[in-house]
Amino acid sequence: MLSTAILLISGVMGLYRSTKAQNPFTKFSTVLLSGACLSLIVPHDLARAYAPYFMAFTCFMAGFEPGNSRRLKTIHKTFFGVFGIIFAFVVVDRVLTWPIALLFWPLVLIYFGALVWLLTKDQKMLRTRMGIVIVWCGLALDHLIRLF
Repeated sequence: MLSTAILLISGVMGLYRSTKAQNPFTKFSTVLLSGACLSLIVPHDLARAYAPYFMAFTCFMAGFEPGNSRRLKTIHKTFFGVFGIIFAFVVVDRVLTWPIALLFWPLVLIYFGALVWLLTKDQKMLRTRMGIVIVWCGLALDHLIRLF
């Protein structure tokens, strides 16, 4: 129940923050990521079967979308790229069984630490991609709640 509420709030807030982006592809990727986040909580069986894969694809897309931005620094592009891959694996971890045990909770905690560091250092640079950051925060909190 709590994880559903977190995903719902982060999906809606991501859609709201997508209006602040100036680049059309940034808006498109933020809307897709928020829609994929909302599709994770749909109770229909067909949506439940394909939603994690759609979410993983949009995490990849949202992670590598800042790569063609001239305004962002290399640290911001690396942040989005690395954590796009990590959150794609976090979401796919729900439906796949891996041959080895993968611990994602330390990476989720590193995400929160890196996010706090980037927000205190360069909040202005992340303003247009805050919808992506909000949805990823919702996914991270959902993953941590599912562990405990």
